[in-house]
Amino acid sequence: MKKTVLRLIIIAVAMTAFASCRSNTVKIGVIIPETSGLGASLKSGLKLAEDELNRESGTKYELVFSDAPSESEVSKRYDRLRFVNKIRIFVTTGSKYSMKLKAYAVKNGDLLFCVASDPAITAEGDWNVFKIGNSSVDES
Repeated sequence: MKKTVLRLIIIAVAMTAFASCRSNTVKIGVIIPETSGLGASLKSGLKLAEDELNRESGTKYELVFSDAPSESEVSKRYDRLRFVNKIRIFVTTGSKYSMKLKAYAVKNGDLLFCVASDPAITAEGDWNVFKIGNSSVDES
């Protein structure tokens, strides 16, 4: 899990050099259900990756976590992170959260990394939406 999360952040950083040009800190919004098992595991892994990247690179990375306890809260959390915190890189988990955020990311040109399995997340080949994990078809 830690390697997957580290790769996720490295890809985000490589593809978003424009974000670091405006500031010395690259902020990444994390919209997950923090109280679920997967959400708690992802949060722990992301914090480890953040610490490691901050120790080893010249750029400061800041993960901004936003708990979305239900699918209906996802868009509110996205709006807050994007417009209040000025974040353009997002991570989420779960196919339902990912599909909901995909529409916003594509519309706004934000990067979205999804720890999910639904093949529809990346079926349209959008340049800014990435799925990390086997698809449900591969799993079955």
